Amino acid sequence: MNISSQIDVIIFDLDGTLASTSHLKTSLRRVPNDVLKYSPPEYTKSPFLIREELREEISLAIQCGVYVFVITRAPQAYASTLLQLLGLDFNECIAASAEFDTPESKIRYLQEKYTVPMHRILYVGDMSADEVAAVSVGCQFEYPYWLAENESDLELNKSKSIYQQLIDEIFADEGDIESKYLARYRLRLEKRYELMSIASEDKIVLDQSNLLLLCEGEPLDLQVFNNPIESRFSFKPVINPHFMTRYEYDTDLQSYEELTEFIKSIFVLTKLVPGEFNIRRERFTGTEIRTFTKYMNSLIGEDLWHRCKNWQNKDVGSGPEVQLHILELVAVVMSSFLTNDAILIPVPSTQYSEKKPGEISKRLTHRICQLKGLNCLDILSKDYLGTISTTQTNFIAKGDYCLVDDQLTDGTTIEKCLDALPADTSADMAIMIWSYSASGHRWVATD
Repeated sequence: MNISSQIDVIIFDLDGTLASTSHLKTSLRRVPNDVLKYSPPEYTKSPFLIREELREEISLAIQCGVYVFVITRAPQAYASTLLQLLGLDFNECIAASAEFDTPESKIRYLQEKYTVPMHRILYVGDMSADEVAAVSVGCQFEYPYWLAENESDLELNKSKSIYQQLIDEIFADEGDIESKYLARYRLRLEKRYELMSIASEDKIVLDQSNLLLLCEGEPLDLQVFNNPIESRFSFKPVINPHFMTRYEYDTDLQSYEELTEFIKSIFVLTKLVPGEFNIRRERFTGTEIRTFTKYMNSLIGEDLWHRCKNWQNKDVGSGPEVQLHILELVAVVMSSFLTNDAILIPVPSTQYSEKKPGEISKRLTHRICQLKGLNCLDILSKDYLGTISTTQTNFIAKGDYCLVDDQLTDGTTIEKCLDALPADTSADMAIMIWSYSASGHRWVATD
């Protein structure tokens, strides 16, 4: 019997199975800073991904209809941040919570939610406690074969691995998808292209209150975006991998272009002008500022940043419990509206510290550049007093520069950035912001 006829769901443990983090010196409760301090914004690959091949293997498994879940004893902020750094696809991650405090409870929850027989679930974990959990609930279990201490053991464990046999069947015949998966794979593509065709005809609208796509008022069959704050105890990638996996749009130019064309039919890039009571109105008159949403009372504005940045308040700013997987939605959407020759300059983040490790504007800009293949000039810095300066003054004379930030309030930071840059550069510089504050008539959106 083929392994593929026995397995519908793969559940991975996170630390020690997907991520090589056992060497980290951390407290009992892991936090995002534990991995962010080793992963600067400009890193294109995570130093923690235990096997680079996992990115492609998991992506193709999901494309072929296999559900892939991650469960972890670590808190949600840490898991969200680590999975974003790893660049792995998954359908859902259940982190530590009062609702599900054991691997057994998480496996049972997923089995019931997705109505799959327990014996068709494979749990891959690196601890004996993981094996005990699998046996107690009745699902299949194996240790990651890639953890073998020597080459001979690795090859032996690999030959016996249920996971590897499943992957081999998917990759049979030199990378072609095996025939038994072809029907599900084709159905996935058919649904995706049908949805993209409808979107190109302006028949789809985005309900920003929950990130649902609606066609003539009705939700579509294929969910494209996941609500990143939908659950207290679990989270999903913000772009549904059954529509398009991250590995697809990360590695295949055609897939990325298809995704960006779809996004441009859903999201709207709006021009901002200073409002009547903006004290910097004269300074910003004539400056091209583009944005996507209001900040206040918006899921993809205030709610998104409160969760992603662990926003505390105006005095404190961002906090230590950032959830960086949410940043992917912002990066993919913003990258869709940039030209191929744009040169991005990130607005400087608050200086990195254990209490404020996110560096959101920098990470956002670098991720956009990775997606789009753009150049990033990370040359602006901000000290503890808020003074902004530049480390470089030699610029391409007619460069297509764009200043990038996550949030626009009264414009003070943007003004400081423009003042720190050479006058002939800042005069024609475009500015792209994800969300903006409309309170007090600071800014007004125009067509």
